[in-house]
Amino acid sequence: MRTMAEEQAGGGEHSSSGGEGSEVVIDGSYWHLSRMVIVWVVAALASAAVSVWVSDGLRFEWLLFVLAGATLLTFGLQLGTAQKRGFIDRTALSVAGAFIVVALFSALGPLVA
Repeated sequence: MRTMAEEQAGGGEHSSSGGEGSEVVIDGSYWHLSRMVIVWVVAALASAAVSVWVSDGLRFEWLLFVLAGATLLTFGLQLGTAQKRGFIDRTALSVAGAFIVVALFSALGPLVA
């Protein structure tokens, strides 16, 4: 791992050798990619379940609950990193990814059911 001075001097991007193995440093901010992917996978699984088991009339309401749950999960996982640097960027990317996943399932949901 690089020190804070090395990160500020070098900038750029590198993968961390310690921790979870999916920490990527870009311009001094840690991107916990595994935590983002967890949110996206949970959103995909929940959206698939909604698409299969919920009737057409209630599908969008339940997909809204899936997105709300993904947002809460994002906050929990990102706050669990205990790193304030890059928190907003990580949270925004994680929620945006979950939104895209839910939007895809809302468009493709009628084809699955």
